[in-house]
Amino acid sequence: MGIGDRFKDWIIRKRISIIRRSVLVLIFVLLNSMLFGMFSFGRHPLLRYILLPNASCRYIDNAPTYCYYYPLQQWLQGGYSTGYVDIIIPVLILIILIILFGRAWCSWACPFGMIQEGLMWLRQTLGIPHIQPGERWVTLMDQIKYGVLLMTLLTAFALGIPALALGRFADTFSLPFCQICPAKPTFTFLQVLSGIKPTTPTAYLALAMFIFFLIGSFFIRMFWCRLCPMGAFMGLWNRISTVWLRKDPEKCTKCRICLRVCPQDYAPVYEEMEKQNITGAECTLCGRCVEACPEKGALSLQALKWTITESKPRK
Repeated sequence: MGIGDRFKDWIIRKRISIIRRSVLVLIFVLLNSMLFGMFSFGRHPLLRYILLPNASCRYIDNAPTYCYYYPLQQWLQGGYSTGYVDIIIPVLILIILIILFGRAWCSWACPFGMIQEGLMWLRQTLGIPHIQPGERWVTLMDQIKYGVLLMTLLTAFALGIPALALGRFADTFSLPFCQICPAKPTFTFLQVLSGIKPTTPTAYLALAMFIFFLIGSFFIRMFWCRLCPMGAFMGLWNRISTVWLRKDPEKCTKCRICLRVCPQDYAPVYEEMEKQNITGAECTLCGRCVEACPEKGALSLQALKWTITESKPRK
């Protein structure tokens, strides 16, 4: 096989990853263009009410819109006096967007996910193998993000209830998830490097989370996606998403390749041998299992009843 044929075969085998990463880069540039000294969409107030499942970080100057978790915490903390009416429509729109695309928002459109992809690429380029967490650790990390989801939203909610008299803690615990999210120090440091922000002292907690994120994401595939409460909330609706992962059990040969390449270690893609819809809360619909599967049509990404792409035999 010549160089041209090998390249063509590589393109075919990696077709989903090539498209997905191209989309990731495009969205990252559009939502974070100000990091590169490019154009900015500005700060139109209406954009603050568009809760995209994944968008720019609140701590990027002139970000066109924010990830949904920032305003969600903000509205929970300040919505008691209005009966939380203001939050109803934005959250309904958010849920509709999640149901439309499921956790594909995580693997196809998250700017922070692209940074993790970059760290994975760096590790692979250096020839360093990734750390494969055991089944118990995978389960623990999957459960932790639901705990973080519950605690951060309850904290924001409790701070806004006058009867609880927690107002004196508002400055310390306001936006609880944003205080521990590694996106805050990551994008702050990127802006310092880009000359957008001056060098300022970094809080110890933010610095610790930044180091925790860098080390974890370098050695463990899509490390932060396993802990992110934003992904946990989207996971609640993933099973009814219009985009879903289909498996034909009759064509599965139990080769285990699908589970081996899955960055989330999503076991049902390998274990499930009865249902066709194997989309679960932890699946980010990245399509790596589909492009790696050697059996024609054994795995496929679907949009309602239509096939987007399916597994193909490898030459």
